[in-house]
Amino acid sequence: MVAADIFEKFRKFQQVTYTGVEDFSDRLNFQVTVVLLLACCTTVTLKTYVLSPVACYIPNEVGSHSGQEQYVNNYCWTEGTFAVPLSEFHIDNTLKDPIAKYEDRRIIYYQWVPFVLGLQSLLFYLPKVLWSMMSYNRAGTDVGHIIRAANDAVTSDSEKHAKLVQHVCKRLEQMLFQNEKLERSEHSGVRLLGWRMEALY
Repeated sequence: MVAADIFEKFRKFQQVTYTGVEDFSDRLNFQVTVVLLLACCTTVTLKTYVLSPVACYIPNEVGSHSGQEQYVNNYCWTEGTFAVPLSEFHIDNTLKDPIAKYEDRRIIYYQWVPFVLGLQSLLFYLPKVLWSMMSYNRAGTDVGHIIRAANDAVTSDSEKHAKLVQHVCKRLEQMLFQNEKLERSEHSGVRLLGWRMEALY
């Protein structure tokens, strides 16, 4: 009795509840990855363009005027800064470029990181949009809706089951009729464009 209950719970646990056109890896690509990239993009954008992106060391000789501090920080942000301890830092004015000897310690800040993260999130979502457009245009209906209705028909009572099966059959018939009509259509350019878009995907 106890073993039967355990096996029944295990069987229910193994049962897949999601029905749709996308599988786990698809949803991972166009949902989870996009959300993570957008979160990183938002964080970096806020830090870069709203808050202070970098705080450079400013000697006391420069003064404490906010305009001078802002200028030095902006200069460090655009031109980069040098990770050199003050005890080792010395400028030789006799040289043409006195800072050239510290070039290997230069730190460059990448201002384009938020844009790249935003672009990556769009590129991860783009296949979902293209797939939805192509599958809807080729099928003439929402294939995911048909799959969900068929799954609901399996688990519903007899009256609702008959209505759902009839609905699914009607949708499939419309889809097949529309594809047949499209193949016979004089608008072969539209059909060829659809095939070309599928080849690109």
